[in-house]
Amino acid sequence: MGKSLKNVVTPDEMCAIYGADTFRVYEMSMGPLDVSRPWDTRAVVGAQRFLQRLWRAAIDEDTGAVRVTDAPVDAETEKLLHRTIDAVRTEMNGMRFNTAIAKMIELTNRVTAAGVTSRPVIERWC
Repeated sequence: MGKSLKNVVTPDEMCAIYGADTFRVYEMSMGPLDVSRPWDTRAVVGAQRFLQRLWRAAIDEDTGAVRVTDAPVDAETEKLLHRTIDAVRTEMNGMRFNTAIAKMIELTNRVTAAGVTSRPVIERWC
C-alpha cells in the first residue's frame, strides 16, 4: 500500500480491525524474518480464521460453554501433539515463526476434524 495512492493501512488500524493477536499471528506467519514481503491486508483473514478455529476447539461459540472433555486422546492425535510441541519449540528457538504457526495449524485441523477436544490435548497445547 503506497502513500501516493492514499491507501496506507497502518499496524494500528489492522489491530483495531482484527485485534492484536490476529495481527501478530499474521505477521509471524508471513515468512522468514530475513525475507521482505509486502503486506496483503486480505490475507489477515486467514490468521483470524485460524485463531477462531483454535478458540472453537475449546469453547462453544453459541453458548460460551467449555467444549473440553475428559475423553482419552486417540493415539494419532497424541503423536501429532508431541510432534507439534517439539517442532514449535525448535522453530521458535530458531526464530522461524511461520513454520511454527504452520505446525499449530496442522494440530488445530486434526483436533477440529476429531470433533472432540480432550483435556490433555488442550492443557499441553494451549
